[in-house]
Amino acid sequence: MLSALSPRATTQSPAVSDPKLTESVSEQLAETKEAELAKPDGTWTTDAYEMAAVRAVYDEDTIRLSELTSLFKASALGNHPDKAAGWDAFVEYAKLNLDKGGKLQRIKEIEERHPTATTMY
Repeated sequence: MLSALSPRATTQSPAVSDPKLTESVSEQLAETKEAELAKPDGTWTTDAYEMAAVRAVYDEDTIRLSELTSLFKASALGNHPDKAAGWDAFVEYAKLNLDKGGKLQRIKEIEERHPTATTMY
């Protein structure tokens, strides 16, 4: 009975991570960060703008966030008042979610001013 409860010796060597896999993940993370810090161009999607905005909010980079906001609202993705309002709500949501001073009341106010906007966070 006691032998059944005793730990058995293992014959397997401990798992070792694959250095190629680790390098690949590191490279992907570096590329993602580089993309988030790049200047938006005509190829950027709403998702790309949003990921860059989240990075700027997280880093508390108000200059970068202001630049992203201006460029998004000037682009075809955000040049409609409802799309611009959705952007403002998203940024406020990101601040709220990351505990960077966001206010739920501000999101509600944006929604009240733009009741036809289809995306409000």
